[in-house]
Amino acid sequence: QINGVYEVTFPNRYVSILIEKINQISSFLLFIMFSVSVFVYIQISNFVKINIHSNRILIKSMQLLGSTNNYIRKPYLIDSLIHGLLGGTIGTLISYLIIYYFSNSIPELKELVNESNMQILSFFISTLFCCLFSLISTVFSLNLKLKTSISNLI
Repeated sequence: QINGVYEVTFPNRYVSILIEKINQISSFLLFIMFSVSVFVYIQISNFVKINIHSNRILIKSMQLLGSTNNYIRKPYLIDSLIHGLLGGTIGTLISYLIIYYFSNSIPELKELVNESNMQILSFFISTLFCCLFSLISTVFSLNLKLKTSISNLI
């Protein structure tokens, strides 16, 4: 499209090195994403365990009064769902701001980033995963606490 330029070629060696570097960066980023996911799950799980442990006497009192396990789980699950929604929304907004900054710095990225369908899809996927992480860790932690006997409260 530029006047006077009829053909553009790249050396084969340059393209193969570029593809190799892209593959290395992709695997490194995949490892980082997996590590961050495990770290986030552990942190959420620890937070939920501490929260449940602080309410252990209340939970056991509710069990002694005849409350079902589902009735006891309900407020904790709603709370974890709200935290997951907040965390997913805040995380997605921060990533959109970073993407916006880089797309303004590098004009070639604007065409790739401005697809609204992909932005909406990534928002829902990240929020869904945050909610799932939060709900799964809450369910596992609550099940452990609901199974403990009254003599093990302290």
